[in-house]
Amino acid sequence: MNPAERVRVGQTKLTVTRLGLGGAPLGNLYEAMPDDQAFSAVRHALDLGICYIDTAPLYGVGLSESRIGKAIDGFPRNELTISTKVGRLLKPKTKEIEEFVDVPPLEPYFDYTRNGILESYRRSLERLGVSRADILLIHDPDDHMEQAIEESYPALDELRSQGQVTQLASV
Repeated sequence: MNPAERVRVGQTKLTVTRLGLGGAPLGNLYEAMPDDQAFSAVRHALDLGICYIDTAPLYGVGLSESRIGKAIDGFPRNELTISTKVGRLLKPKTKEIEEFVDVPPLEPYFDYTRNGILESYRRSLERLGVSRADILLIHDPDDHMEQAIEESYPALDELRSQGQVTQLASV
């Protein structure tokens, strides 16, 4: 298997490399990672032809998305497949998140409303420094399934119909 080989996602025209780069460690999951090391990890993956990158606002409360955004700056956007997630917004910190260390003074909170989804996506695009994501996932809707179905999915469908995102899913 060639990990840099591009394959189609289902019946869509969207392609991803067989191997992707997960963004949770770039958000200091369980231990701090220096900025230069995070940047190097992303650039090394790109140099190897690994052009599918997955992240989320939850990963390091925005740190993963920000680091990825800086690392992909100047890389041809049409060669990348980027997925991120919605369902959480970030607010000033009032408690520690044990899994992520040495992160911005923010904390995530669930928001599956239409406005929350649109705001989460807008902020992710800002942190990533891109104009669109290729795949947009609803993050951890299990305990909020009714609201995710009634408000989140229609908001995602709206974004897709406007050409602001290619693929949608729930994780």
